[in-house]
Amino acid sequence: MIDQAEPGREVSPQPPAMSGNGRRLEWYIKITLYLLAPGFLLGGLLSMVSTLSATDRPVSPGESARLIVLIILGLATAAANLVVAHVAISRMRLPRDQWWRGPRWRWAVWIGITLVATFGWATFLWTRGAWPSPLWMFGTAAVVAVTPLLGWRSTTIATVLLIMINTVATMLSPMNPELRWIPITSIAIAIPVITFTQWLTVWMLRVVYELDDARRRAAELAITEERLRIARDLHDVLGKTLTTVAVKSGLAAELVRRGRSTEAEAEMAAVRQIADDAAKETRTVVRGERMVDLARELDGAKALLDSAGIACTVQNRVHATRLDQQRAGILGWVVREGVTNIIRHSNATRCLISLSPDPLRLMITNNGVHTPPRSPGHRAAWHGRATGGGGRHPGA
Repeated sequence: MIDQAEPGREVSPQPPAMSGNGRRLEWYIKITLYLLAPGFLLGGLLSMVSTLSATDRPVSPGESARLIVLIILGLATAAANLVVAHVAISRMRLPRDQWWRGPRWRWAVWIGITLVATFGWATFLWTRGAWPSPLWMFGTAAVVAVTPLLGWRSTTIATVLLIMINTVATMLSPMNPELRWIPITSIAIAIPVITFTQWLTVWMLRVVYELDDARRRAAELAITEERLRIARDLHDVLGKTLTTVAVKSGLAAELVRRGRSTEAEAEMAAVRQIADDAAKETRTVVRGERMVDLARELDGAKALLDSAGIACTVQNRVHATRLDQQRAGILGWVVREGVTNIIRHSNATRCLISLSPDPLRLMITNNGVHTPPRSPGHRAAWHGRATGGGGRHPGA
């Protein structure tokens, strides 16, 4: 079922689902990211509340109301980070031009909540003479949430900006100047560790996605190759068979007109046998069990040409049994195509098929050649078959 897009709404294509071990690894990494984006911020909120409760200066009723509002804003920011992290992870497998698509107001709401909560907490702690830790906590949590949509350079730039902003804010804060080096050093270490740990986790998930996509493409290519093989083999089998049926049925009709019913009956029996053999060979093609026997192809070609009134001579047939399966298959295809073309497109009365082992060469000559224009697809088919086995054809 295909979802219908509402007017003015763009529906992004859904990425294919993974399966097996890849699916379990995907969920493990996702859960880690989902817990880290809001969990880091929630831990920071608890730390700040604990710090306030442990100070000698009591919290006034007005500050208590403000603190409650700030806690609610912090929880809202954590929830928004979780939503943003989910959106970012779900868009990782989409094309890059679709990563940031969607209503702009959603991103604006998230940024607005984060900024209000950050500066609200920072000013609250500033007025109490404490270190403005929300600047790095809220900022780092925001970067962690959108890391799935950031590259290595963007993550590095965001990390450097966070360190610079927090360093400046710490230097300007009313906290004890002799103790400022402690938070400055802490954030200079903590922020890169957190952001790049998140980025490496996302990178690992992206590698898993790329491996799954490569496996999926390999499976699709294998299916396509199998379809092409079946189509090619059916063309080979049915092309020769239908040509043989046409020749023998025409011969049988001519024998009937001449009153030679016994011979006509024999030709029609041969046509029936050819049809039965073609049905069996078609089933082997579909099952992928068809093996080419060059000697058999040469015998069949001689019989077909003789039935069409073309005297056929096969030279050095004994070498056909000494070839490997790959070369025998290619030469068998050449024999089938060549004989079919002689019957359909020439006025030959004689044909010579010659096989030489060293160097390996197959020559099909006849005395009724004419040269109609050949399509590029026909030439490409010959070239592809021949070069697939390390050979060449004269028209290449």
